[in-house]
Amino acid sequence: MDEIIRRKEILEYVTHDESISFSAKGVFAFLLFHYKHDDDNAMFNELRIYSCESSKEIKSALKELEERNYVVFTGIDGYEVNEALVNRSINIM
Repeated sequence: MDEIIRRKEILEYVTHDESISFSAKGVFAFLLFHYKHDDDNAMFNELRIYSCESSKEIKSALKELEERNYVVFTGIDGYEVNEALVNRSINIM
């Protein structure tokens, strides 16, 4: 339960960041709550399945998130939420 509450805090923090697009916020929410990290290589394909955005738009959203350090690149088409950094940012506020 504590993990769910912490993830909600993280999502709230990121969704209030006016410097990233709504699409990037949606990708972040997907990675934070829905993505199963069993196979990093499947992550991009899974985003394409659940999204109406093009590959180009998804890559752009991931780039936005990576530039803000909300996600980190983990391998071929693999990204994960940078929870440690976002948690530190929340705690500073």
